[in-house]
Amino acid sequence: MSKIGDLIASEVEAAEQASADPAASLPSRVRVTRGHDRTRVLQVRLSEEEFAALSERADAHHVPASTLARDVLMRNLRSA
Repeated sequence: MSKIGDLIASEVEAAEQASADPAASLPSRVRVTRGHDRTRVLQVRLSEEEFAALSERADAHHVPASTLARDVLMRNLRSA
């Protein structure tokens, strides 16, 4: 097989393995969920400084920035 053929075969194999177990190739801090009722997406604009602060805090808690943002939002809504 040619170099390109070998590369394609390797990528096909990696894609098949990833689709068999999507969580296997993700960092351990990422939790894959399915079947939840969260179907809506909210976009929020942040300054560079705000995003950096959110990202630093998320990293400190070993979660994605979006998970931390959702947690802060939901806690605020529950306390209102």
